[in-house]
Formats: sequence, structure tokens, C-alpha cells
Amino acid sequence: MIRPQISIITITYNNLVGLNNTVKSVISQDSYEKIEYIIIDGASTDGTVEYLKTLPESIKWISERDRGISDAFNKGLKIATGDAILMLNSGDFFINNNVIKEVINDWKENTVDLLSYKVIVDDKTTLPQVDAPLNVWNYCDLPHQGTFVSKKVYDEIGGYSEEFRIRMDLHFFARCKSKGFSFRYIPKPITHYEPGGVSMKKENRKIFWTEGMAVKLKYSIPVTLKDFVKFLLYLIK
Repeated sequence: MIRPQISIITITYNNLVGLNNTVKSVISQDSYEKIEYIIIDGASTDGTVEYLKTLPESIKWISERDRGISDAFNKGLKIATGDAILMLNSGDFFINNNVIKEVINDWKENTVDLLSYKVIVDDKTTLPQVDAPLNVWNYCDLPHQGTFVSKKVYDEIGGYSEEFRIRMDLHFFARCKSKGFSFRYIPKPITHYEPGGVSMKKENRKIFWTEGMAVKLKYSIPVTLKDFVKFLLYLIK
């Protein structure tokens, strides 16, 4: 069996429409034969399981209750065998069918542990909002929907901490930086990010900013004025 070059992990819960969009985007890639696709469902009740049963046998999937986002991510990591791994959540999709082909070519030219790109949120917003590679890395401002992580990174430092309900990706990238893994940022968009997820819900904004501040203080990541103001604003609510 040929080892896949890219493993893509999609976690989902009661988002059948979004999941369908994500699956179509992945299996439509021109280099799909180089992809290992894994879907981790948190025991959805909206018809997701029935949908998963209709997918090609090449797609690996699990549907069972989990302890949250980090646990779901880590379940996918236990299955993944690709040289590089991308977390592409339910509802997210690639901007075109050539993305993975281009990423594989970029990876050949940039032998790094983490290769990161921009993601599109809406017509006016992309993440990261700045294009300076040093700033992106120093602030650990990497969108996980646009960041390919070498499997050796996960093998060396493990997966995502369940200590964090929302900012587990920031925490993971901060650990990567603290361990000295190599990084390259290419400021071109590859993914449409579906807004309105867990981190964007009003009831979770306090957790978002407090967890973010905790990570930044622990790993000496620069704290911006926006970080500080948002942290104080949600702290006193």
C-alpha cells in the first residue's frame, strides 16, 4: 500500500449540510489519490451517520460521542498515516480542485515541519490578517484549516490538549514554536472557512479570549492591545 502524502481530518457534529460541502471539496481534488480522508463524527442525530454510510469505502470514518474538539481531533490523528496532516472542519472547503496538488508541490520546495496558508472567512476577511511570515509565526497566528503539519510533529509532541475547549489549535502551534519546529507561511488563500462555529458563538467568546490569553502568557507570545481589551471586556461581563 502506498502511503498517502496528505491526511485530511474532518470533525463534525450535527452539520450535515456543511459536511456534505466539505466532502465534495475533498473528493473533487485533482490529486485525491494522494489523500487519506478521515471523518470523525460526534454521534450526530441529523442524518450524518446515514450519509457517511453512502460514502466511498476509501473514506475512513467514526461516529461516536467525544469529549470535545480536542478529543475528536486526536481520534483522527490516531488513524492518520499521511506525511502531512490538515484539520479541515465540517463546513470548510477548498477554493478550487487544485489546492492539494499545489500544496504537494509547495512542500517539495519548502522542506519544513509546518506549511501554512491563508483562509477566507468572507468577502472582506482573510486569516491571518497580516502577510508578514515572521509576525504570523511569532504570534502563532496560524489557521488550522490552512496549515499542514508534518506527521513527525504529532509523533514527537502529541496531539491537542483537552485542557482547552476552543483555543487548542493556538496552544498546539505555540508548542510547535517552543520546540523549534521549522515553519513556512505562503500568503495565498486555499480554504473557505465556515464562520459561526463553536469559537464564534456569543456564549463562548469569554472562553475564546481567556484561553487565548492563558496560552500567550504561558508561551511568551506577544499580547496585542486587541487581546488585552477583549480579555478585560469578557472578564468583567
